[in-house]
Amino acid sequence: MSIIIQATGISQPDKNISAIDHAIEAARSCIEAAQVALDDIDLLINVGVYRDNNLCEPAVAALIQNALGINLNPVTHPVGRTVLAFDLMNGACGMLNALQVASSLLKAKGLKRALLVSGEGHPSKVQSESFPIVHSGAALLIEKGEGDKGFKDFVFESSKDFKGQTGVLDLQLYGTQSRSNVQVLRDANYVLELGDFTCDVVERFLKTHELDKTDLSLVSSHPDSRFAKDLSEKTGVSLAFGVDKVAQWGDSHTTALGLGAHFALQDPQGNSKKALLFVGAGSGLTSGCGLYLL
Repeated sequence: MSIIIQATGISQPDKNISAIDHAIEAARSCIEAAQVALDDIDLLINVGVYRDNNLCEPAVAALIQNALGINLNPVTHPVGRTVLAFDLMNGACGMLNALQVASSLLKAKGLKRALLVSGEGHPSKVQSESFPIVHSGAALLIEKGEGDKGFKDFVFESSKDFKGQTGVLDLQLYGTQSRSNVQVLRDANYVLELGDFTCDVVERFLKTHELDKTDLSLVSSHPDSRFAKDLSEKTGVSLAFGVDKVAQWGDSHTTALGLGAHFALQDPQGNSKKALLFVGAGSGLTSGCGLYLL
């Protein structure tokens, strides 16, 4: 049994669309591309971090589920089944974590499909000049398949001491305007150190799994416009189709891997490589790798 990506969907950068709306738009596009019935989705995981109005409850996944109309109230929509929907937040590595969790659940629980969604945006629902993360959305629909294709291995590593990018809400500073404000603070040399740390994680992953770099294409996080390119040059793994385009959009945070997968799987050369190497990298320092055989 394998876990494959059945379809992808994105909501391209638009500063006037909120995080949740970006996630919903990407999910709808993904479901339309897959041509599956809503009631055939068993699991929904949201990995977006920054939320409309700094929402804490309910889970954003539940709001997305409701907007999409997936297996709603069994009293009014008696479909004889339910969907498990929850949020999973681990910054830029969140989508990779969700892929690992969803893959395990699909294999162990007799479920068939999982919708993984992310959306990022300023809590005011409009782009702020001080907010470094681009408003965008991405979604992946994964399902059980047969054969060797699909996700095979995941690994995650974190540094001993924290360094990274942190979202802070100062209630005393913003007062009654707190719901529509956030400060994103970044440690000095964060991206530089993250690049070195991630390079080491990738090299260990390649060595442990005895992978030939020439067989792989890289889909990476984008804490800055050079990160993926630098990682590619340091590790010797070529960039997947469309990764450079996503990098130019800016720091897409949790949506980066979904955006990258969307374009990589549409490679006009027919994915000449044997596998995609997904690499998430963010605060912690935390980096993760996931191998997807094509």
